[in-house]
Amino acid sequence: MKKYFFVVLAIICSYTLHEKFPKAKEVKWDKEDNNFEASFKLNKIANSVVFNNEGEILETEVEINFNELPKKAVNYIIKNYKNQKVKETAKIITAKGNIIYE
Repeated sequence: MKKYFFVVLAIICSYTLHEKFPKAKEVKWDKEDNNFEASFKLNKIANSVVFNNEGEILETEVEINFNELPKKAVNYIIKNYKNQKVKETAKIITAKGNIIYE
């Protein structure tokens, strides 16, 4: 029964993903805690979508350039982490529409 549940969930998540991101190709699926994450590139930019175990989108994440972070965040990082290199930055949008930067 558990295997059947995962197959149905995979179909639901895949349908939802391609409905929201119809041009997503070469999607890689991973289990993230009790959730599922689909990672893919869209227009050469890394994206991911996290689904709960009911197939609902919890959050979307898109890779952004450092300078696309909010100005206050950029200034804080430059001031407090002068000798550090930022390797990657991302914009996360939760299901409720909240925006988080990392």
